[in-house]
Amino acid sequence: MATITIRQKEIQRLEKLLELYKTHSTVEELAERYGVSIFAIRSWIRNYGDFTKKSETRLSTRGLRNTQEVDEWFAVRRFNNPNFGKVRK
Repeated sequence: MATITIRQKEIQRLEKLLELYKTHSTVEELAERYGVSIFAIRSWIRNYGDFTKKSETRLSTRGLRNTQEVDEWFAVRRFNNPNFGKVRK
Protein backbone atom coordinates (compact mmCIF):
# COMPACT_ATOMS: atom_id res chain seq x y z
CA MET A 1 0.00 0.00 0.00
CA ALA A 2 1.50 3.29 -1.09
CA THR A 3 1.24 6.20 1.28
CA ILE A 4 1.24 9.81 0.21
CA THR A 5 3.51 12.15 2.08
CA ILE A 6 2.42 15.58 3.28
CA ARG A 7 4.59 17.13 0.59
CA GLN A 8 2.93 15.05 -2.14
CA LYS A 9 -0.51 16.07 -0.84
CA GLU A 10 0.52 19.73 -0.96
CA ILE A 11 1.82 19.30 -4.51
CA GLN A 12 -1.49 17.75 -5.55
CA ARG A 13 -3.41 20.60 -3.92
CA LEU A 14 -1.29 23.19 -5.72
CA GLU A 15 -1.72 21.40 -9.06
CA LYS A 16 -5.50 21.51 -8.61
CA LEU A 17 -5.29 25.20 -7.72
CA LEU A 18 -3.22 25.87 -10.84
CA GLU A 19 -5.86 24.15 -12.99
CA LEU A 20 -8.54 26.27 -11.32
CA TYR A 21 -6.64 29.49 -12.06
CA LYS A 22 -6.45 28.52 -15.76
CA THR A 23 -10.24 28.71 -16.07
CA HIS A 24 -11.19 31.20 -13.34
CA SER A 25 -10.41 34.85 -12.64
CA THR A 26 -10.34 37.22 -9.69
CA VAL A 27 -12.25 40.51 -9.67
CA GLU A 28 -8.99 42.32 -10.38
CA GLU A 29 -8.24 40.12 -13.40
CA LEU A 30 -11.77 40.58 -14.74
CA ALA A 31 -11.48 44.37 -14.42
CA GLU A 32 -8.24 44.34 -16.37
CA ARG A 33 -9.71 41.98 -18.98
CA TYR A 34 -12.70 44.24 -19.70
CA GLY A 35 -10.91 47.57 -19.26
CA VAL A 36 -13.03 48.72 -16.34
CA SER A 37 -12.36 49.47 -12.70
CA ILE A 38 -12.57 46.93 -9.91
CA PHE A 39 -15.46 48.99 -8.56
CA ALA A 40 -17.39 48.46 -11.83
CA ILE A 41 -17.02 44.69 -11.54
CA ARG A 42 -18.11 44.78 -7.89
CA SER A 43 -21.06 46.95 -8.87
CA TRP A 44 -22.10 44.44 -11.53
CA ILE A 45 -21.85 41.64 -8.96
CA ARG A 46 -24.01 43.60 -6.53
CA ASN A 47 -26.57 44.97 -9.00
CA TYR A 48 -27.07 42.14 -11.47
CA GLY A 49 -28.55 39.00 -9.98
CA ASP A 50 -27.57 37.00 -13.06
CA PHE A 51 -23.85 37.75 -12.72
CA THR A 52 -21.90 34.53 -12.32
CA LYS A 53 -21.53 33.16 -8.82
CA LYS A 54 -18.27 32.54 -7.01
CA SER A 55 -16.72 29.16 -7.59
CA GLU A 56 -17.40 26.89 -4.67
CA THR A 57 -14.05 25.43 -3.80
CA ARG A 58 -11.99 24.79 -0.73
CA LEU A 59 -8.81 25.38 -2.74
CA SER A 60 -9.07 29.14 -2.78
CA THR A 61 -10.91 31.83 -0.86
CA ARG A 62 -10.28 34.64 -3.34
CA GLY A 63 -13.76 34.62 -4.86
CA LEU A 64 -12.80 33.22 -8.22
CA ARG A 65 -15.34 33.28 -11.02
CA ASN A 66 -15.45 31.14 -14.13
CA THR A 67 -13.93 33.32 -16.84
CA GLN A 68 -15.91 31.74 -19.68
CA GLU A 69 -19.22 32.30 -17.87
CA VAL A 70 -18.32 35.95 -17.21
CA ASP A 71 -17.30 36.37 -20.87
CA GLU A 72 -20.70 35.05 -21.95
CA TRP A 73 -22.53 37.27 -19.44
CA PHE A 74 -20.57 40.32 -20.59
CA ALA A 75 -21.18 39.52 -24.28
CA VAL A 76 -24.95 39.37 -23.71
CA ARG A 77 -24.90 42.68 -21.82
CA ARG A 78 -22.75 44.30 -24.52
CA PHE A 79 -25.03 42.90 -27.27
CA ASN A 80 -28.10 44.40 -25.61
CA ASN A 81 -26.33 47.69 -24.86
CA PRO A 82 -23.22 48.43 -26.97
CA ASN A 83 -22.07 51.03 -24.42
CA PHE A 84 -22.21 48.62 -21.48
CA GLY A 85 -18.92 48.58 -19.63
CA LYS A 86 -17.46 51.50 -21.56
CA VAL A 87 -16.02 54.46 -19.71
CA ARG A 88 -18.16 57.58 -19.89
CA LYS A 89 -16.44 60.80 -20.88
